[in-house]
Amino acid sequence: MYILKDVLVFSISAIALCLFIIFFNHIGIPPIFNLCLSAFIYGVFCAYCFYNTKFILSLLSIFYISILFMSLDSKVILMFLITLTSYLNIKAIINYLLKVYQNKMLNNKISVFMETER
Repeated sequence: MYILKDVLVFSISAIALCLFIIFFNHIGIPPIFNLCLSAFIYGVFCAYCFYNTKFILSLLSIFYISILFMSLDSKVILMFLITLTSYLNIKAIINYLLKVYQNKMLNNKISVFMETER
């Protein structure tokens, strides 16, 4: 069930990526910056919506390989690398912040426990 949900959300997010590129092109952003910004936003979105890293990396690879075969342009490789970099960095930041939050909550519980012992 979760795989079906992930594939559906991934399909909708791929359409959203295309719409980002069209919108940014329409408002006059230079093409390379447009692709980089859209790929970065897409990587951040994937980091927040998907939890299974291996599955999303395989979907991203399939998506960008299919775009590469359709367009035969090296900019697709740049977009893939930016998406991958932003995805992995956001995942690392989320994991770090989660550990800091858990440690803070653990310390608060210990301090509350110590105060009730007195």
